[in-house]
Amino acid sequence: MKYGDVEFSDGPHQNGVVKEELVQIRKDFTYPISYAVSVRYKQNKWLGVESGIIISRHSYDFVMKTSLGELYDKSKDVRFLGIPAKLTYNVCMGKKGGLYGNLGLTMGIPLRSYDGVIPWQWSVGTGLGLQYNIARHIGIFTEPSVQYQLPNRKEIYDSKNPYLFTMPVGIKFIW
Repeated sequence: MKYGDVEFSDGPHQNGVVKEELVQIRKDFTYPISYAVSVRYKQNKWLGVESGIIISRHSYDFVMKTSLGELYDKSKDVRFLGIPAKLTYNVCMGKKGGLYGNLGLTMGIPLRSYDGVIPWQWSVGTGLGLQYNIARHIGIFTEPSVQYQLPNRKEIYDSKNPYLFTMPVGIKFIW
């Protein structure tokens, strides 16, 4: 078994030599940091569809204790390129911006990871966004959201709580 740069055996003895055995692991997850560029196409005054790119960084610290009593403390992070597909609803929108809600699906493609192959990460989510238009077709936004991370084979988020609060900020192009 291997965690980072440290390798552990499956038992205390291997070929008559005492090897380290993993006896405890603790992971502390942090909230991901996300930046976004979005494009919204207005279907009408109230509804729109939205997509774009989101760069997010998921990180955690973990502590391992071995059968020989040694402690290992490591920090790891995974970066994703997210591609959302959302349906948006304008709650209150004027010429200078306003409030909107959304519901959608995001595909996360791993860009950088700590241990090689990380599968694509899928999530569904909803949010309430606040937008300020700095030009006719360009706005800046913040969008507090709740995401449900669909299960996969790698633990890159706290699997005991697959719900994730995010607050992406970014630039939005509107047509």
